[in-house]
Amino acid sequence: MSGDRFNLGHGYLLGVATAQYLTWNGKLIEGSGITPDIEVALEPEALLQGRDSQLEKALAILRK
Repeated sequence: MSGDRFNLGHGYLLGVATAQYLTWNGKLIEGSGITPDIEVALEPEALLQGRDSQLEKALAILRK
């Protein structure tokens, strides 16, 4: 979050958003996100084994 943070004490922190995130075309990203060029499902079994299938795919693409 881009914005201001206020320490309220007792372990509480208040964050106030002060910016919007837009695509190059001016489309608001908040609430809709960005559609990925390549979608890779997160594999819970792999995570339990200490592997991240999404990270592995990203690294494989970057190494090409």
